[in-house]
Amino acid sequence: MKLRTVDLNTGFVDTRTFGLVMPLLTARGVNYKELVSYWIGKYEDSTNRIENSIAFLELAGIVDIRGTMVSFTASFRNQISLTNQDEALMKFILLTIDNSLYESMFRDIRSDEVSGQYILDNKDIPLGLSGLRDLLISFDLLIRQGDTFLLSERLEKYLSTRELLALNGNQFSRIITLDSFNNILLQREENGAKAESIALQYEKDRLFSAKTQPQQMSLINVTAGYDIKSLDTVNSASYDRFIEVKSVNSRYIRFFVTRNEMDKAKKLGKSYYLYLIDINLPHKKPYLIIPDAYKNAFQDKIKFQQDVELYRFTKAT
Repeated sequence: MKLRTVDLNTGFVDTRTFGLVMPLLTARGVNYKELVSYWIGKYEDSTNRIENSIAFLELAGIVDIRGTMVSFTASFRNQISLTNQDEALMKFILLTIDNSLYESMFRDIRSDEVSGQYILDNKDIPLGLSGLRDLLISFDLLIRQGDTFLLSERLEKYLSTRELLALNGNQFSRIITLDSFNNILLQREENGAKAESIALQYEKDRLFSAKTQPQQMSLINVTAGYDIKSLDTVNSASYDRFIEVKSVNSRYIRFFVTRNEMDKAKKLGKSYYLYLIDINLPHKKPYLIIPDAYKNAFQDKIKFQQDVELYRFTKAT
């Protein structure tokens, strides 16, 4: 089946509207005017949002508008499970959007030197593509941060499969001077130190009544395979919680693990914890605590995708 190309210059569209429209659509369809009236009565909103979204659904080949009735198209019915409409809707919409729209949308994308995340400035998005921007935001594919947007990992994968985002190629390659590279390493080191400080204070507060206090191992032995040794409870007789701290962006979690850390996590099992900390959040505590990190993070291919970014070669004797 050849899918039609979607024009997103129709204004604002969002998944809240889709969430209203989808359950109301039956085999016979629903009256268009009744749908608009229901929207206004429920959200006390203008008709522009619902009208734009229905028009978008029609352009995307998801609904038919015949006379006064709105109903699912046969092609969309054949592709979805009605128990998982949101997921099906997103996939269908992405498939129907022409490559040229994405190329226009992401032509000024850049890569953050410290985090490696792809960033898009709002001012660089063509005004005519505001509909596409808002759609991607509402599906959490674009993550807003002030006047910029981060690409979610899912959108990165999608664009790369269509060869629109050369994640491992040269499309967004850049020249980095030695000074710039050193600044990147310094910034990562500073972020890591701040994250460790937050984690250490969190442990001290958690165990304030314990006789034995947590220790920052990264200052004592950098080969330990973890940053902090602590207690699981105030009643622990000896150190039984070993914590590896990672500085992350909580809206787009990505971190690096060494072979030593991986081996230590496997050896210590349930006693090895991963503390993910966003140093930019106002509350100074871990954003996410993962016990038994080897099982629940390093070996969990569903929650965390693993990418090899460094290879070691040894000459055979």
